[in-house]
Amino acid sequence: MKRIVAGALCAILAASGAQACEDMEGGGTVLTNAQFPIRGHSYWTDKSPATIKWSTGTVAATATPDENGEWSVTIKALPEPGSYKLVATQDREDSAPVAITVNVVPQRAAEAGSTQFN
Repeated sequence: MKRIVAGALCAILAASGAQACEDMEGGGTVLTNAQFPIRGHSYWTDKSPATIKWSTGTVAATATPDENGEWSVTIKALPEPGSYKLVATQDREDSAPVAITVNVVPQRAAEAGSTQFN
């Protein structure tokens, strides 16, 4: 429901000429040092890049939105297990940060078969 409401609000704002409604998806539970995809939607299309940082402050990636405001990148999970945020910001005054949660688990948890992974 949240995505539908946010999508409708973004459409209204876009039609009125207001700022973009950034959104990001991906994350979930991943293994330490594993590669996983994330995607961004409804970003500004003026070629200003989105910077994706871990909550630790480390830059995970940068991405330039296409003509539809979409981007996708592959991120490498952190080497230490824990619950982290990935925060995307676009280099614009009128752009708000967007975050997703990534739960990083050690390889031995996967071997025990106790957790589902992306």
